[in-house]
Amino acid sequence: MEFKVSFKHMPSSDALYNYAMEKLTPVIKKLVTKPISAHITFDLEREHQRAQMILKAGDGYSLNADFISTDMYASVDGLVEKVEAQLKKHKELLKEHKSPRKLNRLGRLAKQVNQLTHEAENERIDAAEIVKYEAARLNHRQDATS
Repeated sequence: MEFKVSFKHMPSSDALYNYAMEKLTPVIKKLVTKPISAHITFDLEREHQRAQMILKAGDGYSLNADFISTDMYASVDGLVEKVEAQLKKHKELLKEHKSPRKLNRLGRLAKQVNQLTHEAENERIDAAEIVKYEAARLNHRQDATS
């Protein structure tokens, strides 16, 4: 996996870089199946210190997260929490795609459809009933046009 780190409006810091890698790497390895690249930006704007990350994964998933705080290390911690929450949510969505609960529901629906079709096949319709229905329908149509 490729990490890119940028520092805007502040000098580069190896300590901050190492801290961010130490916090983010285990989360990414744990929750992303095919990580491709991550671009982390540290930005200083007056009293606001922002940590921002763009993560691209091999399965077409892209994640953007940022966190603003008065301390850059706190911003990194907040960023890690946001990234972890977004990745967990994405992973749950992938798991629920074919969850057993959905498959059970589909199985129950299939059983109901089979039961209804079986009941319909066993039900006999008398020709006299069809003639009565058609006659009533024609009378209703004639009454509506008059």
